[in-house]
Amino acid sequence: MANTKIQSEQIADNAIDSNKLSDDAVTIAKLNVTDGTNGQALTTNGSGTLSFADVEAATVSATAPSSPAEGDMWFNSSASTVSNIAPKAMAVWNGSKWLRTSEIPFSATGGTITTAGIYKYHTFTSSGTFTPQNSGDVDILLVAGGGAGGFYVAGGGGGGGMIESTSVAVAAQAYSIVIGAGGTVTSNTSPQSGSNTTALGLTAIGGGGGGNYPNNGGASGGSGGGAGGPEGSFGVARGSGTSGQGNQGGTSLASRGGTPTTGSGGGGANGSGGDYPGNGSTARTTDGGAGKQSTICPDSYYYAGGGGGGAYNAGSTTYAGFGGIGGGGGGAAHSIGVGSGGGSARNTGGTGNSGDPASGGNGGQNTGGGSGGAGHTGDPSVAQNGGSGIVIIRYTS
Repeated sequence: MANTKIQSEQIADNAIDSNKLSDDAVTIAKLNVTDGTNGQALTTNGSGTLSFADVEAATVSATAPSSPAEGDMWFNSSASTVSNIAPKAMAVWNGSKWLRTSEIPFSATGGTITTAGIYKYHTFTSSGTFTPQNSGDVDILLVAGGGAGGFYVAGGGGGGGMIESTSVAVAAQAYSIVIGAGGTVTSNTSPQSGSNTTALGLTAIGGGGGGNYPNNGGASGGSGGGAGGPEGSFGVARGSGTSGQGNQGGTSLASRGGTPTTGSGGGGANGSGGDYPGNGSTARTTDGGAGKQSTICPDSYYYAGGGGGGAYNAGSTTYAGFGGIGGGGGGAAHSIGVGSGGGSARNTGGTGNSGDPASGGNGGQNTGGGSGGAGHTGDPSVAQNGGSGIVIIRYTS
């Protein structure tokens, strides 16, 4: 055979296998590599360069290794528990103690991190990223943005959809968290709903916007918006809620022309919005629907209260609706009888205003509360925004 090299392209794929090589036929002297030490393994840098490197291996012993370094592994070969490691179990040194590999605590980054009791919490009041460092299960609260109350003898905005889910499996990867904004009225348009909140594959639906006088219905959403004030001999449609997230807004029944009239309450996570009974009623019946108390939030706040309906007095005291507990904004009134905002929340909903024009109260920020309906204005600029949403993730610390 000529004294020339055999090139790889001259050899068919799989032509040479271990059966065609004699024992010890390929030695270190025939490889373009410096020999390593006992126990090292041959490695490549991925670019054709070979070298020998140490292999990290677990210590197998019936006693815990002395002076371990962070990341060292040890298999307890003893039939007894040693250093709090069960018999025949693998452990890793975390820098201060041995942990069973099955007991390495879950950890993550993202949001504002706090600890209370046995739980660690990641709170997102604006959009961000949740990144677990290892796989595990978490509990999560999502609240969408609340709907905006209408701007003219108006229905209250519906609370944002609220979801609580436990034992949600996550992997060691980045998860996008999107916080829904509250609804905003910028022009003489249809009811303005809040935006959705999304996290870990779940979506909370934005609250429906409140309707306007005359006879403009509320929008559907996480919770539905309240109907606008009625005019004539027929009722006004309420906005529907999303099953498992919220409830319907209130409806406005028939009203005689020239008498007091009121928009209806927006729905909340734990109750429907109040109806306006019509026929010149001056009673306070159009409160926003109640929000729901979180079982995951460390402060036991209520979220996603509905906005109260706005009132037109027409020379008498007609009461606007209160905002629902959990950040709902109060409704506005022409003179007295405004609705106060819903409390027991991260941020209390705003109180409605009086006068002409008169704006409803805003939804509490990061509560998903709907804003209150405006009074006798006809001016979109006085409408208040629904409350923005929130995400809270917790796990055992």
